[in-house]
Amino acid sequence: MQLSNRRIVITGAASGIGWALLEQLARQPGHIVAVDRAHIDLNVLKRSVANIHTFKADLSQPQEIDTVFTFAQEVMGGLDIFFANAGFAYYETVKPDWQRVRSLYEVNVFSPLYTLAKMAQINHQQPYAVIITASAMAHTALPGYAHYAATKAALHRFAEAYRYEMPENGHLMLVYPIATRTRFFASAANNTPKAYPTQTPDYVAGRIIAGLQKGKKRVYPSTLYRVMYTLPLMESLYQIYANWQFRQWIKHQKA
Repeated sequence: MQLSNRRIVITGAASGIGWALLEQLARQPGHIVAVDRAHIDLNVLKRSVANIHTFKADLSQPQEIDTVFTFAQEVMGGLDIFFANAGFAYYETVKPDWQRVRSLYEVNVFSPLYTLAKMAQINHQQPYAVIITASAMAHTALPGYAHYAATKAALHRFAEAYRYEMPENGHLMLVYPIATRTRFFASAANNTPKAYPTQTPDYVAGRIIAGLQKGKKRVYPSTLYRVMYTLPLMESLYQIYANWQFRQWIKHQKA
């Protein structure tokens, strides 16, 4: 897919992978609506030729997502590509806290799936694409991230089924990053154990853009993870190590 002169929305655009996508996509002509709950400072963009608009929204609420679509259509005249990148995690033991779990699913699952349906609704004949940031944890479960991994697995399974019924003019691509060097893990909990290996947001964003240009349905930015996923023993050893980290973290929290 050609990305020049497209009308693009990026969520979670204030930091991490979303910000890296914004920086890279802004280097070519087009229109971009950058969405986040936090302030987005466009003054620090390294290089930009795109026409960029910022928009604040809480993507856990469907009416707020509707306002994103309304704003994007007003300022860009339509919407060709939607990067559903916003998401967050908890690193914790599972607790009977309904609202806490619900808030995680609202942002990580409900929001991108609602967005996907909205994109099909507004693009009857026009080609469009939706890119959803999933996670390697959609396939590989790690202790401490049970609920987060479940949200990403839900996205994966939905996408695999939805592609059979998706309109022919639409394209859906899921991205499965490993740990990315952002504020993601610090936000998940205090003193979250360091993950290994890690990748930079710029690298992941580059792989996402390259995958979209090639029309891929799935993008795994880490070659090492692709190898590990095909070797069950290697994956199991990593899970044992992650479990040890989790147990040490629990002890530290109780101390």
